[in-house]
Formats: sequence, structure tokens, C-alpha cells
Amino acid sequence: MSESLTGKRGREEQNSPRQRRKKKGPGVAGVRFSADSELDIASGSVASIPSTSSIPAKPEGSTSRSKRLTKGAEARWNQDEELPPPLSGHAPQPIAEPAVATTEEIEEVPKERKQGQAAAMTAVLPFLPTIQKYILAGFVHPGLGAAKCECGSQVSPTFRCLDCFNSPLWCQSCVWKAHQLNPFHHIEMWDGQRFVPRLYDQPIPIHPGCGGQSCPHTSQASSPPRTPLTICHESGLQEATIQWCQCPERAAERWEQLLAVRLFPATFKEPRTAFTFGVLKQFQVHALASKKSAYDYIKALCQLTDNEAPDTVEKRYREFLFACRLWRYLALERRTGQAHNFDVHVPHRRLQSLALRCPACPEVGFNIDAEMIDSAPENEKHKYTLFVSADGNFKLQRKNKRDDLNDIALNGGKAFFGPKAETTAYVKRVPKSEDPRTCSHLKASKMQNTAKFKNCVISGVVAIQCARHGFYLPQAMIDLLKGEGFAFTDFALSYGLGKEAQSLHWITLTYDIWCQYRIKLLERIRTNFPDMLPIFEKVDGAIGKLHILGHEKKCIFEFNLNLLYFVGLLTGELIETGWAEHNLTGGSTREMNDGHRHDVIDGTSDHWNWDKLVRLATSLRNAMRDAKSLERTRRENFEQLDKALRERHPADVPKWNAIYDSRNVGEGGAVFQVQFGKDGPPTHAAQYMKLIEEEPALSDGDARRKGDVLLISLGLEAEDSQEKIKRLVALSATDSTVLSARQKLAKDITTYRTRLLRRIPSLEEMMDISASNGD
Repeated sequence: MSESLTGKRGREEQNSPRQRRKKKGPGVAGVRFSADSELDIASGSVASIPSTSSIPAKPEGSTSRSKRLTKGAEARWNQDEELPPPLSGHAPQPIAEPAVATTEEIEEVPKERKQGQAAAMTAVLPFLPTIQKYILAGFVHPGLGAAKCECGSQVSPTFRCLDCFNSPLWCQSCVWKAHQLNPFHHIEMWDGQRFVPRLYDQPIPIHPGCGGQSCPHTSQASSPPRTPLTICHESGLQEATIQWCQCPERAAERWEQLLAVRLFPATFKEPRTAFTFGVLKQFQVHALASKKSAYDYIKALCQLTDNEAPDTVEKRYREFLFACRLWRYLALERRTGQAHNFDVHVPHRRLQSLALRCPACPEVGFNIDAEMIDSAPENEKHKYTLFVSADGNFKLQRKNKRDDLNDIALNGGKAFFGPKAETTAYVKRVPKSEDPRTCSHLKASKMQNTAKFKNCVISGVVAIQCARHGFYLPQAMIDLLKGEGFAFTDFALSYGLGKEAQSLHWITLTYDIWCQYRIKLLERIRTNFPDMLPIFEKVDGAIGKLHILGHEKKCIFEFNLNLLYFVGLLTGELIETGWAEHNLTGGSTREMNDGHRHDVIDGTSDHWNWDKLVRLATSLRNAMRDAKSLERTRRENFEQLDKALRERHPADVPKWNAIYDSRNVGEGGAVFQVQFGKDGPPTHAAQYMKLIEEEPALSDGDARRKGDVLLISLGLEAEDSQEKIKRLVALSATDSTVLSARQKLAKDITTYRTRLLRRIPSLEEMMDISASNGD
């Protein structure tokens, strides 16, 4: 059993009395066999064969019960002898006496599970009546019936606040005073039978100036009457009155007075509706995190206002939608620093950008300087390479419906979509042409041009992300018209790289159709974006590790990230994960006007980048830890292989080193390709059938040698089953799956050893046949 796979529990099982027993009889010719040993048929040498004893054990501490799957002799371990050196690539096994086990006990380990919700629900059921009792007690108040209020007035207190913690009962005067600075709390009044939502004879007036107090410059004669105002708060919609401030140093405009007290006006002429900053921020979080629509959010606020008759609440959906668009744009300005004149600190970047950029990708003037790139040795090329990915999404469509031509995107092409005017001019200028697509994988891509986009004026988008960290690049998104064309990707990539990429030496693009996209890339850039040609001349590419599997053999060898230099463990598929977030908004954005749709998609992209940013330190730390562990394991494996090959083939080492140094990778940069005949590469089944045909000639008339091919095949299949079980355990497969595989392996080993006994009868006295009928 491999210690690296089984750990402490495996070592304990190897040393347990059940696994290690004293031998009963002498060996044959002084030779001792492991439970995992095989007598080579041709030469009589011993080689390791698979055994259930080398199957990874379940984690320590889990309960288990032993289950005998098949009958057979139990291994009898020799605890007095030392382990011999391994004779094969398998891990050394405990020495067994000549009685070779045909089967072993296989432990079925039930998976430990945490307490589920059902168990917790069962435990709390006895407490439900008590919980209900306390909830019902909240519909009344222990202070009811008092003759006078705590303030000393002779008025009986009948008001309470649902938002104040542990609210007492107040008279109207007290509750008014207590809520001068909390005018949006929910006040209820006892009507003799129950508490009902009711403010007072008059709502608490809102004073936007003078610290919430009545303005000293306000007089009954000079000031205008109090203005009714509908306030949209996190807890619902409320009717209020506002007394405008008349102080000469205060802002004269009413909408400015509202903003000064964190109320966002729905109009800037004569505001009659205002939204608290809190409700706008809360909706933005809900819209981005849970993809809730503005309509559903307002509907919920109406139910919070009056759950008995929500339809009687005057909805403010149109006003709310207007305020949310403005709030989203202003929040984007603050986050990207444009509200703080951030461009002064990063003069190398494009001006007025509203896109949150990746701080970990190489950017000259931000996290590296030009001298570092110029002096970078080749073996550090991966540190200074900008890795980007391109991909299309065909669920972010827009229906062909009547559009408001005056509706514009507030971001104005400064966030993740390119400038509107330049995009429109480019699409009109670039001729429609069928891009040559010879790779069979691209037939599916070509099918995107069919009836899938019926009644859609926009069929989707193409976007560019940094391939290592998953940040959308600025201005690197463009709407698609009836399918994905190379010209659209050219535009997105050109604007995404922008002037920030001028000082970079290496840029790697992963694209699922790179094999075709690259063919006339420089020619198209020279025609449409001549200023970007020096940058695109530095671009090389590859195909993501998932999409590469569907390409032709030539693509697999030439554009496979597993076979390219200086790309590390880049997958090239990270951009696919971002589409899952965008697709949740697709049902809403396909119904929107063009400008509003762009703002919403920009907002989702910004939220994605922000979520990546706040987790970047943790993700990079975890990636570093995993990379070090993987590098250590691979280095140890390579060193073991290198040592073995140097010992076995010392004369070939200089030749191998020369081959590596020359990097003779063949035409077009592809690795060496093995050329097979029409029958394809050699397979286990093909070789088995070939040996079966040749077996009569190889046996030389010796009947005992017939069946040797089958015996060898059974041993190889058992080894393969053993490796599959190791993978299942490593992937945390279910106990039933692992147990089923182990049962099959035990049966295969029994079959193999039974046939081995028939082939070599001299092994009979080394096998404890009687144990097969024992316990």
C-alpha cells in the first residue's frame, strides 16, 4: 500500500495483526512473494501485479465495517523479513509468505455527513409553539392601558415604533420628538383592538436644512407652504411633508436641498418623489448579486407598505427606474476614480475610463516599468506576458422592437462597450464577408447564423477578458449582428488592448476559433486599425483547453496550451465563467432600449470585475500554494524518471539533451506528430487480437502455453482498474462508486490468479486453498 496515498491509517493497517501474520511454512527455493507479485510466465521472474491492498484507504477516523466480497485465501504476511527493493514501478508491498492471497477483505466505509437541515428541523419542532407565542405577543404591548405617558402628560400613550429597538409606548407629542431625525420609521397606533399603521394627525415634517430643525428664516408669511413628498425608503413608500430651508447660505434649488439630506429626487424641476440613498444602494446590490429587476423590487416595496392592499399604493416604477440609471452611472464614476480626478495619477491610461482594470496583469506605468520588460530573460517571459481571452455570447440579445432614439447610454462608450459613434461607423465600413472556416470544429460556430436570431436586431456580444484573472478589459465589448464575425472581434480586441499595450513585448490571445481567426488577422488590422498594427504583431495565440478537444488533430498539436512554452497552467477558458453572470440578466436586457441595455451590461461587467478584485489576494495566494505543491510533485516525479533513464540509457542522455535544446518542434511551431496508418494508433484491443492470432504459432505445440495472451490481458486490465480506483478516491467519488469499483477489481484479481494457478501448477502449494472456504 502506498504510504503517500493512504497516510497514517494505511500504515496502521499494514502493521495490524489482521494484515501481518507469521508464515506457517517455508518458501519455495527461498523465494518469497508479495501479495502483489506475479511470476513472469516466460522467465520466471517476479513482478508486481495489482492488488486491493494498494487501493487508497478512506480518511482516518471514519467508521468502517469489513465485508468479504469473494472467497479466497487470506494473505499471510511475513513480519520477520525486510522489504526487498521494488522490481517494478509499483510501490513496495509487504512481504507475504508463499501462500499468495487470491482475495482480500475490502472495507466499506460509510461517508460521514454533517447534520443536515432535516435533523435540525426535527430538533426545533418542540420549540415552535413557544416561538409562536412570542411572535403573537409582539402584536400587543405591555404598556397598553397606562393612564398617562412617561413624559408626564395626561394623554394615554398609544403609539409605538416598529423600527426602534424595544420601543416604548409614546403619546403623539413624544413620538414626534423622538423621530425628528428618523422620519421614515414605521409608526403604529393602538385603536382599541389592534395596532394599525398610522402616523398622526399630521406627518412629521422634513427639514432638509438647519440640522433637521425648523429653519429660523422661515416665517408663516414669507415661506411657501409645506410640500407633500413621496419618499421611497428601504422599508416601503411613505407620504411626507417637507419644509424647504430659507437660509441665504443654503442652496436655493429644492433638488439640491434633497440631495444634501441623502434624498435623490425623481425630477429636477418640482420634485414630488424622492428616493433615499439607502434604497438606491440596496437595489443596486440586489440587482447585481441576485439579478432582481426594478419592477419586482418596487412591487416588494409596495407590499411592505401595505400588504393587505398593495395595489392601492401609488407605484413609482418609472421614477425609480430613472433614478437607478443615474445612480448606477454615478457609482461607476466613484468606483473607477473619475469622480476624484484619477486620470492625473495614471496618465498612461485612456482618459475618463469607467472600467475597473485588472491590477495583476502587466501594465507599464502601473505595476511594472519598461526597463523590467526590456531586460527580462526568456525564462521569465511568462511574468511579463499579457494573456487575454476572446469569446462570444449569444444570449445577450436585443429584440427588434421600437426603440427610443433619444435614449443614450450614460456611460457613453467609456466603460466596457466601445464608443457608439466609432462602433457604428466601423460596422458600416467593414464589408460583410464569409470568413473561411476549414476546421471541422467551426461548423457549430457557423450555425450561429441561422434562425436562432430571428426577431433580434442584436444577436449577442463579443468580449475580451484577461485570461489569468478574469477581468473584462475596457471598451472590449461589441454587439454582434447575426452571428460572430472576425471583424467584431478585431474591434473588441483593438479597443481592449488600446494604448496601454504599446510597451508590452508579449501578448497571448486564447480564442476558441484561433486556428481560423489568426489567418488574416494582421491584414485586417492593417486595413482597419493601422495604428494598432505594431501591437498585433506581438500577438500569438492558442485555443482553450476545453475547446481544443473538439478541433482537428493539426490544431490540437499546434495551438494546445499544454504544449506551448511560457504559458504555465493557463486554461484559456476563464472567460466562459463570466457569461453565467451575464446570462442571468439576458431576459431583461433583450427588452431594453439600446442605451439602457449597454448601461446594464456595463454594470454587470463592473460588478464582475469588482468581485474579482476583492478576492484577488486570496485567489492569488491559493494559486501560489497550489502551484508550489504541484511543482514539487512534478519535480520529484521528473527527477525519479530522469535518474532511472540515466541509469538505464547513459549513452543516450547527450542526444536527448541536444534534442531539447534545439526545440525541434516541427513545421509551424507544432510539436512532433506521430503518423499512424489507416488503423490509427495502437490500442490494447488491437494488440490483444493480434497476439490471439499469433498464439498458436508462438506456443510451439505446447498446450500449456495456450491462454497466455488472455492471462496477460487480464493482468493489464486489473492494473487499469486499480488506477481508476485511485482516481476515484482522489476525486472524492461516492462510497458506492468506489465500493463497486473495488468489488470488480477483487473479482478480476481472483480470476487472474485462478488462471495463473492453472498456467503454473507449481504455485498451488504456495496458495492457501483452504482459506477460500474459511472465514
